[in-house]
Amino acid sequence: MVETFRVFAYDLNTNTRLTELSVQNLSFDTRLNDSGSIGFEINLQNPDSALSAGPILSYDGIPFAVYVDRNGTIVWGGIVWTGAFARSSGMLPVTGKEFGSHFNQRVIAADYSAITYPAGIDPAQLVFKAYTDAQNVALCGPGASIGLTVVGGTSTIPPFIPGYPVTQHTTVSQVAADMASVSAPGAGSVDTTITCYWDANGNPQRVLRIWSPRAGRTAAFTGLAFDMTSCLDYTWPTDATKMGTTIIATGSGTGAATPTATVYSAAPVGGLGQAPRLDQVISFSNVESVAQVTAMANGYALLNGLPVATPTLTQPTAAEPQLGSWLAGDDARLWTPGDGRFPNGKDQFWRIIQFSTKVPDAGVATVTLTFNRPPII
Repeated sequence: MVETFRVFAYDLNTNTRLTELSVQNLSFDTRLNDSGSIGFEINLQNPDSALSAGPILSYDGIPFAVYVDRNGTIVWGGIVWTGAFARSSGMLPVTGKEFGSHFNQRVIAADYSAITYPAGIDPAQLVFKAYTDAQNVALCGPGASIGLTVVGGTSTIPPFIPGYPVTQHTTVSQVAADMASVSAPGAGSVDTTITCYWDANGNPQRVLRIWSPRAGRTAAFTGLAFDMTSCLDYTWPTDATKMGTTIIATGSGTGAATPTATVYSAAPVGGLGQAPRLDQVISFSNVESVAQVTAMANGYALLNGLPVATPTLTQPTAAEPQLGSWLAGDDARLWTPGDGRFPNGKDQFWRIIQFSTKVPDAGVATVTLTFNRPPII
């Protein structure tokens, strides 16, 4: 399959196309509940490359939007934040992050505390309000909206009283990260993903989706399977230092007023081949209610109740299943009939939490997927 990757620059505020960039050493990644990154270089000694870069050079460091298109489909979208030109090389390396990174530099625009929500709020609705209020021009003035459509915002997780007073100036990203840590038995969690696409008029659209009980599709629906014996490479790191069989979580406060929760993982403890008791103490400085601390401790226990494993698999982007056939959060089958790490074979389902793409100036583009254990709903 012939692959063509193209990079387009757009104005961040108005979504106006600026230019198609001629880039080198392109790499980008997408992450679940986080902002993936991008990096590339522009050779300003090359007249054609310099000409195409003219519109973004005139921005003189002001952030702009960038989209990566693969064969007519947007596979990455975000904001270019940095440039580091060196006259000696004539190269302009730039880096950026997905659109969610804008909210690392945006504080909440309304009060999300017991004052406003004395009966509590659905954590998915809290995420929805944090993003939409921050983009409300009437509340925040010019430049508040980057045209990010927010979809979703309901869950079956029991409401809790939030602890984000507007005077605390918590970032929107922090609220979303806290809610991604929440989990309720039988009700799932709150995930966020960002995707971009070309609309019917050829304009790029930006969508932040709030998922509950989880992002992504289960293995029964994806049909995704990766053969670990035929891929370019795979890794299987495990780390028990991050594991906890007893999770002790604390929130904001001092002494007896500190909201505290103790949650136990489902991992068997103390027997042959089992873990010893392992305590993990975690602190959530923005959390003021026991219910929220408990929900976040439950989420930690689900992810870290066993040795933390983050397998990776690398293959060409055009190999099956190819880039574009999965979403962040999807489950996939990893299997091998046997090798040095798994002499008796391995056949399990894991969840895609990140995928990183490298597009060399010559040769085959590759993608590396990172997995962790699927959530228990």
